[in-house]
Amino acid sequence: MKKVEMFLRPMGCACTGGVTSLREQEEYSRMELLMDILEDYPEQVELHTYYLVDDSTYGESLRKLAGYLRAAGEEDFADRIAFSLKHVTPAVVVDGVLKYMREVPDIDGFLRETGIEETG
Repeated sequence: MKKVEMFLRPMGCACTGGVTSLREQEEYSRMELLMDILEDYPEQVELHTYYLVDDSTYGESLRKLAGYLRAAGEEDFADRIAFSLKHVTPAVVVDGVLKYMREVPDIDGFLRETGIEETG
């Protein structure tokens, strides 16, 4: 079982810049498609999605992402995480390791890399 965590900033947010360009919108859509596909593998994937918006889980989600950034050697971003969301998201963590930062993995490649396979 793979634990996959995905971090996304809000589509529109003055403080972090939100998702404003066509490239960012396309990237966001691809990330949502990847999440939808991973949901089809509940026996193989424990999926956690963190939408970094100002709600009851915002602080906890920021701390979690900052911890992964520190472990990956991205101290500057981790130290100013609330102001760095545009520069580090979308982010994908697999089994506690930051695998993708500011990038959406190729879906087929990601499934192969993580060993997630179609069952039946």
